[in-house]
Amino acid sequence: MILINSIPLLEAQASSEIENIVTTGDHLFRFADAPSEAGIDPATKETLRRRTALANDFASLASRPLSTRTAFDICATIKGVDMDVRRAPRTALANDRTGEDVYTPPEGETRLRDLLSNWERWLQDFGDIDPLVALAAQHYLFEAIHPFTDGNGRTGRVLNLTFLVEQGLLDIRALYLSRAIIRRKSDYYRLVLDVTTRGACGPWITFVIEAVA
Repeated sequence: MILINSIPLLEAQASSEIENIVTTGDHLFRFADAPSEAGIDPATKETLRRRTALANDFASLASRPLSTRTAFDICATIKGVDMDVRRAPRTALANDRTGEDVYTPPEGETRLRDLLSNWERWLQDFGDIDPLVALAAQHYLFEAIHPFTDGNGRTGRVLNLTFLVEQGLLDIRALYLSRAIIRRKSDYYRLVLDVTTRGACGPWITFVIEAVA
């Protein structure tokens, strides 16, 4: 049980590290059961919130399927504030090393809400597609929409684990998926972008299936 309860915490740590939010295992386990956030450094605080978001998301499956509302709740928990779709114009994603813009997500509140509605409908009815292929597709779609000003990647990776539980591929919320992603972080970002720029879905799907394996 101790090991099972540790995996979501380590998953949260790795998921945050993908976004360059770095804390230590020592800090995480020290503050894991703290009664409040007082005295906790920002990186550890946000990582612990990510663990909480995963637990809340898992629990929510008992009363509702994965949805746009789920994504909003996850991001709000991670960031510690209410979240809504982006309203600021021109949000561009840049290469960390060069500063070059590599992707400009869709803009406009109405457009973003429409795209999220489409994502939700597909998430709840993707036909006879294998669930692992559907996992890769829904993660790409969510990240391409990029609905929030911050926290999109962490939110999307919480959704991944809950999706696997919802589809009956996991019995418990214990899968160290972000460790596999962080080991191939450059591939993760490159392959997501290749789907957009070149329609290269196959390598991205393979990457996600190998990460789960």
